[in-house]
Amino acid sequence: MKKTYDLNLIERNNVAENTIELIFTKPNDYDFKIGQYTFLDVSNKTENKNITTRALSIASHPDENILRFVMRISDSDFKTRCLEMKKGDSATVTQANGNFNFKFSDKEIVFLISGIGITPIIPMLMELEKNNYQGKVSLFYSNRTLAKTTYHEKLQDFNIKNYNYNPVFTGIQSRINIDLLKEKLDDIYDAYYYIIGTSEFIKTMKTLLEENHINKDHYLVDNFG
Repeated sequence: MKKTYDLNLIERNNVAENTIELIFTKPNDYDFKIGQYTFLDVSNKTENKNITTRALSIASHPDENILRFVMRISDSDFKTRCLEMKKGDSATVTQANGNFNFKFSDKEIVFLISGIGITPIIPMLMELEKNNYQGKVSLFYSNRTLAKTTYHEKLQDFNIKNYNYNPVFTGIQSRINIDLLKEKLDDIYDAYYYIIGTSEFIKTMKTLLEENHINKDHYLVDNFG
């Protein structure tokens, strides 16, 4: 049986249109790595309601004394329960899993992200900021509108020396394409790409890189469904 850890809700925030952030206490013995996920159980056991559990990426940095999760709102039992929760309400998480292999590189770091896929990027950027990373970092973040862009203001404020934030609003402009990458990157062939988003977004980004002969060893993907 998997070990679980007890949490309590500290606060819930709206961070974009139909998108919320849940911040919980973090147990002293809870360890995780950047890019990992866990299973969050927010079941209301006192009312014997259905078990409501979901796998979520951890949006906090391991150095923080909280656990942060971000999600789009829907009418699922899990999301409904998250919206019902009040400060102090209990939840549990399992041990963290997964390995997205985030690492420093001598190449330019390029994030190609869509929607809620921004979740694991936040602690990655915090790590680069913490280590005073001197290399170039470019974030291309695709959403339909500004209102749907999670952490838009926060993403502009990271104190990383050579950091460039490039929001892409597909409702009014072209999607991420090779012309944009060539315009913003020093060298599209001398970069390391992290691709996170929906299956459709990942397929489009992989095709974009493959058609322009980007080495497959130069990118990693994480599918957010």
